[in-house]
Amino acid sequence: MIWYLRNFRVDAEKEPEQMKRYEETLKMVEPKRLKHTARSVIWGHYTVWSGLETIHVPVYIAYAATDKLHSLENIRMMAQRLPCGKPNPCPTNLYMHSKQLLADINAFEHDIREQE
Repeated sequence: MIWYLRNFRVDAEKEPEQMKRYEETLKMVEPKRLKHTARSVIWGHYTVWSGLETIHVPVYIAYAATDKLHSLENIRMMAQRLPCGKPNPCPTNLYMHSKQLLADINAFEHDIREQE
């Protein structure tokens, strides 16, 4: 799984810190659960598309152009299907796992509450 991520899903050159985080996380995961999850992702059995149009609460959709794990086209389609989806670009994949992203989400929530 680490080899697959490094070679096909993570830009290990531009995002070495993120690749290291994935490696450390994967080394701690129970192998049978990891196998099941990996198969679901690789074979396309995992889907989020059904019913997105029915979600009518604000949704913060954080993404990074350097993230190869999630397709930018899928992010765009998700944002279009969610009636209150708001795509929010992040500078790097590492940023997606930082305290700063949490601050961004809190600011998004604050703005939503201010509009109510």
